Amino acid sequence: MMTGTAGEPGPAVRKQAAGAGRTPMTAGPRLPRSYAPGVARNLSLSKAITILRALAASPLGLTAMQAARSTRLPRATVGRLLASLSDEGLVESPVPGSWVLGRELIRLGQAADPYRPLLEHARPAVAGLASEVGESAMLGMAARERCEVILQVDPPRLITSTNWVGRDLGLHASAGGKLMLAGLRPAELREWLADRDLPRYTPQTITGQAALVAALRQVRRQGYAETIDELEDGLTGIVVPVQHCEPALALGVSGPTSRLGPGRRAAAVAAARVAAARLSEILAIR
Repeated sequence: MMTGTAGEPGPAVRKQAAGAGRTPMTAGPRLPRSYAPGVARNLSLSKAITILRALAASPLGLTAMQAARSTRLPRATVGRLLASLSDEGLVESPVPGSWVLGRELIRLGQAADPYRPLLEHARPAVAGLASEVGESAMLGMAARERCEVILQVDPPRLITSTNWVGRDLGLHASAGGKLMLAGLRPAELREWLADRDLPRYTPQTITGQAALVAALRQVRRQGYAETIDELEDGLTGIVVPVQHCEPALALGVSGPTSRLGPGRRAAAVAAARVAAARLSEILAIR
């Protein structure tokens, strides 16, 4: 389990590229805190959101009965909530009896996206990295207990990485997650690891806490993180931090392990570092 030096911060990540400077990923996960814990919640609203999430996980649509089974809510409750959501355009029924998410959610989502300017400024650097390496390039952002891909640009290949934007990734098995965890202070890492199971995605996934701590030390020494067949068989990814950014950002590439051998990974790391430095300068100016 944890040793007395688990998560001890090393200098390498914090001195990458232009020298000293706190690794962006050290903004790292913070345990979520409930807003106004003493205030009663609206249970009907919570149930409606549960239904929206169930529909989001079923893009072909759900009947009210299927939605009730998926959410474990009473059929009558689901019917009432679907009718109310439909009145507001949040769900639609293009085929009688089947429900999908409504287009009003697109408008609300676009209005709620605070990172649209960031993505506009970052896209040229991410696209340039994808073109240079010939693999999918991704920009990740650390927030609370997540490291989320917020922008992905794919190369003109028939076989590319899946689209990871917005998907939950296991921090211990993904390159961006490892980079984020490596930036935590020792006490923060101990808190994150406390009584936590590390699920196995493939035979290569790190599931032991001691092994993960050792891997994070390696990330700090080398200044970048990688995952090789750990999140998915045949998938390799590498990620470097984008220095001096808030929120914490990381830039990297992902592609088939068969194409990203040791030599190409080293070249991808070098290209990602150049692109990350360029992106850091662009964001500082903007």
